[in-house]
Amino acid sequence: MENTALVVGATGLVGNLVLLELSNNNKNIFAVTRSSIEHPNVSELDFDLFIKDGLLPVCEHIYICLGTTIKKAGSQDEFRKVDFDYSLAFAKKARKLTSKPLMLTGGFKSKDEATQALSCGAVDILNIGRAMALNPNLANDWFNDLNTNPKFPRFDSSVPGGITAWFTMLLTSIAEDREDEFDMKLLEALEEYEKRDAERTVKWKKFFTC
Repeated sequence: MENTALVVGATGLVGNLVLLELSNNNKNIFAVTRSSIEHPNVSELDFDLFIKDGLLPVCEHIYICLGTTIKKAGSQDEFRKVDFDYSLAFAKKARKLTSKPLMLTGGFKSKDEATQALSCGAVDILNIGRAMALNPNLANDWFNDLNTNPKFPRFDSSVPGGITAWFTMLLTSIAEDREDEFDMKLLEALEEYEKRDAERTVKWKKFFTC
């Protein structure tokens, strides 16, 4: 259905921003959620009922915006359920609607998880950006059957945008060939990221302002 999108995880940080952008562009939206949403043009679908046996409505785009932290999830098993199992389950539902190539981003922390997602036929392409930021040689390791899974950092606390900022600054250090020196804390990375972003914004505004 043209002009219609489905958002999974619409009440989270990323999902809410996606929902707002879609709403501002007058899209008809299906939101799969456990919480009530106050947005125009939104039809709500119960998350638990939908994940069990729901069928995806016909739509133009699907946005899977699921994610959590160990602190919120409470255990590794619950963390994996949100970060990996649910995302893969929705990808399988999407596969039933289309033969187009599907890509799943995020949640992959081991070779076994990546292999499972591809071998079950739910997706054709995986994005393992954060895993490769922790080990830039990861794809070669997995291809050569080396079971070297990256060790993801455990942060004492989280702030909106903090983890993304931390990985961005890690990638910056890799690009500048100084990853061995990288030892930023979460808040430090966020402050540095925002400082750099502000400086870039000033430069680009001058460049594009006539």
